[in-house]
Amino acid sequence: MIERSVLGSVDHSQVVLGDHNIVNVTADRPPIKVRSPRRRASVQHLLFGPDTGHHATDRPLTWLRPDAGVVPVQPRPEDTDLLSWCTDGSPMRVRLVCGRGGQGKTTTALQLVKALRAGKHIAGFLDLSFAEGTESDLSRLRWAEIDAALHSRPAQKTTTLLVVDYAENAPLSLHRLLVTIRTAPTVRVLLLSRSEGNWWPELLADPTWSLLIEPEPTRLDSLTTHLPADELHADAVQRFAARLPTPTPTADDTAREFATTLDLYADALLRVLDAAAVHRGEPPVRTSGNDPISDLLAHESRHVKSLLADHQIDLSPHDRDLLLAAPFLVPAPTLDDAVRLLRTLDLEGDHDDAWFRRTAKVLGKLYPGDQAVWAAPRPDRLPDSHLLGLAERAASDGDWTDLASRLCATDDQEVAEHISKVLSRCLSTPGADRRFEAGIRRLLGTMDSLVRRHPKGYLLPTILLSPGRFTDALAAVLADPEALPTADVEAADWVLRSLGPSTSRAVDVVHLSQRLAEDTALRPDAYDVEILRHAQVLTYLSIRLAGIGQREQAVAPARRAVELHQQLADGNPEVHLPDLARSFHNFAIRLGAVGRHEPALIPARRAVEIWKQLAATDPGTYTLRHAESLGNLASRLGNLGQHEQALTFARHAVEMQERLAEAAPDVHLPHLATSLTNLASHLAEMGHREQALVPAERAVTMVERLAEVNPDSYLPDLAMALNNLSNRLAAAGRSEQALVAVERATEIRERLTDANAAAWLPDLAVALNNLAVRRAEAGQPEESLVSARRAVEILEQLAEASPDAYVPDLARSLSNLGVQLQEAGNREEALVPTLRAVHLIQKLADANPDAYLPTLAIALSNASYHLASLDQLEQALTHVQRAVTILDLVAAANPEAHLESLAYALGNQSDYLAAMGLFEKSISPAEREVEIFQKLCEAHINLFLPRLADALSILASRSAETGQNERVVAPILRAVALVRQHDDDGLDADLRVLGTSLRTLADLDEAAAAEDVQRRVERLT
Repeated sequence: MIERSVLGSVDHSQVVLGDHNIVNVTADRPPIKVRSPRRRASVQHLLFGPDTGHHATDRPLTWLRPDAGVVPVQPRPEDTDLLSWCTDGSPMRVRLVCGRGGQGKTTTALQLVKALRAGKHIAGFLDLSFAEGTESDLSRLRWAEIDAALHSRPAQKTTTLLVVDYAENAPLSLHRLLVTIRTAPTVRVLLLSRSEGNWWPELLADPTWSLLIEPEPTRLDSLTTHLPADELHADAVQRFAARLPTPTPTADDTAREFATTLDLYADALLRVLDAAAVHRGEPPVRTSGNDPISDLLAHESRHVKSLLADHQIDLSPHDRDLLLAAPFLVPAPTLDDAVRLLRTLDLEGDHDDAWFRRTAKVLGKLYPGDQAVWAAPRPDRLPDSHLLGLAERAASDGDWTDLASRLCATDDQEVAEHISKVLSRCLSTPGADRRFEAGIRRLLGTMDSLVRRHPKGYLLPTILLSPGRFTDALAAVLADPEALPTADVEAADWVLRSLGPSTSRAVDVVHLSQRLAEDTALRPDAYDVEILRHAQVLTYLSIRLAGIGQREQAVAPARRAVELHQQLADGNPEVHLPDLARSFHNFAIRLGAVGRHEPALIPARRAVEIWKQLAATDPGTYTLRHAESLGNLASRLGNLGQHEQALTFARHAVEMQERLAEAAPDVHLPHLATSLTNLASHLAEMGHREQALVPAERAVTMVERLAEVNPDSYLPDLAMALNNLSNRLAAAGRSEQALVAVERATEIRERLTDANAAAWLPDLAVALNNLAVRRAEAGQPEESLVSARRAVEILEQLAEASPDAYVPDLARSLSNLGVQLQEAGNREEALVPTLRAVHLIQKLADANPDAYLPTLAIALSNASYHLASLDQLEQALTHVQRAVTILDLVAAANPEAHLESLAYALGNQSDYLAAMGLFEKSISPAEREVEIFQKLCEAHINLFLPRLADALSILASRSAETGQNERVVAPILRAVALVRQHDDDGLDADLRVLGTSLRTLADLDEAAAAEDVQRRVERLT
């Protein structure tokens, strides 16, 4: 049995029977059985239907079709590459060919199909328009036919190529098709699209397809980039003219540039048609300068007028243009449907049913459809340009929106999907932003209006095809329970969850989750199934809220989901424990994201306990979850400063991931690389700087191998691993290597951002901040400032659009810019971003003190340093005293996390007091600093002994200035005792920094102790 994921509102599976027949089984409906074809021709017929290749007619407009054969197909450099890809056994079985509308994508694919068929392979264009978002009987039948054909013996014996046009308009069907071809290794899929948009990067980012998809698209330019435009144009004029009984136009020496291949051929056809018009005594129609498509439509209007007149149908030019909007935009399965659509156009005159039926038949004759009254003409830019021009010429935005809303009004999702595809395609017409500015605005208004007026039909198609573009309209509809039933919202949510995470749809799906959370709210006597559904909705809501930066708002639904799953698990643990563990895991992450690190520890531990219990009985299913939960627990412990425990769990997670990766490297290597990166961070936190390099370097090596096979899927992980490695190298004193690593990370994130700014700009800002620090360490102050300023600029832009998500990052970036300016000697300028960072974090701390008070304290301490460097000592002291007050408070609750920061702040406070001549007052904070570093040394002497030595030296100096030398004896002796206790711990040359303190002991008649420690230092170093 082959299980496949299905997109729809019902359960679905497939069974391959012993006789090679395939049965589609769908809940509550009988299975669909399709006999497996036994001949290659039968496979092609089942996949692609009958051969309906278009041949040239007496209609000049049809001569531009890619399959018309009027002008010869010109070879392209890409042809050989695509043919080799189909036949050379490449493991990458999915490719994308993209280019602007009219660039020749379809022609290139047709040539590839022709070449493969000549080689006895199976190839053709697969129509997926039947399937998007539906589970109709037709859809179920077609998927059964496709599955039967692709798994048939003929298809398994040779290459099978499926060409999918307008792939960007079929996310659900494409997902389903990719699932299907995973078990059909001889099948290749060629996707055609006008652009990569957001859909392609998001498809690549899904690791499910990492071994299937060739990440680098093939981008087509105009033929004129490698062939002479004047020769192509002249040849096309000759061939078009040969089909008309008129003289060939005279050569035109005017040099023209053509944006696309179609523009060149359209211009050639226009010259022929204009010459024919002049020959008939009519004026030429060229009116729009560099838009031959629009001028060809004027010739088409003359033809339409003539045919309508033959049937006694007389319309004004405006109504004639209006009439074409119906077949160009809306499908009409029956003549009655066509009549209904024409009536919505509000044409001039009083017309009866007979007149409308006659008109509909004429339109069907002009633009015949295979299984409908009419179909829009090809190439697609013809109807697209007509609709854009019609909208452009409308009397007002409101007039056009009212007309289009009447014509496109439907609650039928399949019809709405077709219309949405056409409208979306119009918006990507080359040059439309220059020639049809009002038209584009009005088409956008149409789509907005359709969502608001007919959400049942347009909600899902709009989210799928225009993600993030009509969020306001979707939010308004979803906020009104009467506008859309819960069942329709649930169906849309189910489909979108099946597609996985999407940055472009992130805000849209939040609104879906918020509506479902309201609709599934529990009654006191709710059944378990209702409780489970509501808990699942809340979990998705919390994840989606966090995904758009609303981290604080994500906590409450995550907490409530835990409560509900706990209630269910108490009654039926065997069924509900996995859901409870997932909800604990999610809740811990949500708490950690808002700085509530101690509360986050409880659900993180509970998740580990449950996954461990489940993995003990079913390791194959739950070991990966157990390992992930250990990594999460390690992160939570690290945030609390409990680095030793964090390291233990991080090591355990890596050990488990190692075993999993040995058994199934393709599946688990990415998880192992992530665990290694986390382990490196925890080792560094414990002061094991050299040890931390080993897992950090392993992670980079591992992800590099993955990225070589599938760059776009693993480049983000590689950038993260390189960024981490850079930090580890810098901590180990390898500054040059650290700079190289972060430069690579930044370069990768620059490339990712170029492809999809919405998804990767935040990560680019992080890399730029790190790059600024590394450049400063490498003695490149000017370059450092460039990186720091860019990071701030990016985060300013992001924070303006989503303050909840990015203001914290902006504050950190401003603080870093202040440091780089200070290092570059721009002290006064450095103060500006530094104080702004304090202001931003203060506002965050006012709203959420638990999360941001520690960050505020660090920002205040940093600002005090900048103020002191400008001799503004009183202000510096005020800032650092506030920092000390805050850190005293938070360190009392969580000493391991905040004692080190408190020690530094106290040291600064002592320095400022001494600089102001207040030596007596400076001793107390200096003594407290020493006490804290002594406590920290008791647990991690390697990490904190140098800091303790510095603090002791400063305390000795302060004591000497006030004549209170005896105050330093006790703390120095305690430091000496620490050194003795750790005699065998391999303390290194950092012990030499105790020299000043040891000399102080000698001066105070503690020479014996000083000499003892000095001998130990010399022996160890």
